[in-house]
Amino acid sequence: MTQISREEILKIAGLSKIELPENEIDVMSKQLQDVLTYAHCVCDIAAEIILSPQKNINVFREDVISPNDAQLIMTQAPESVQNYFVVPIVLEVR
Repeated sequence: MTQISREEILKIAGLSKIELPENEIDVMSKQLQDVLTYAHCVCDIAAEIILSPQKNINVFREDVISPNDAQLIMTQAPESVQNYFVVPIVLEVR
């Protein structure tokens, strides 16, 4: 990895509107270099992780689509309006 130059530190400080004393430039350079090295390590580790293309997989049974009669379900609802269930308010409006 390339080192962060003194000019780059001053440019970053200027863009960030940070007044950086002369004696802190080298310390800041070291700290930023450490952060970038750590970020590079995290990227390397993340590249090695293999993610499953599928999420929410049910391992206990096969997912089966079963046809349902929407009208029958709506007649069993305690209250409905225009084919929608009426749900009681659970949060107070202030």
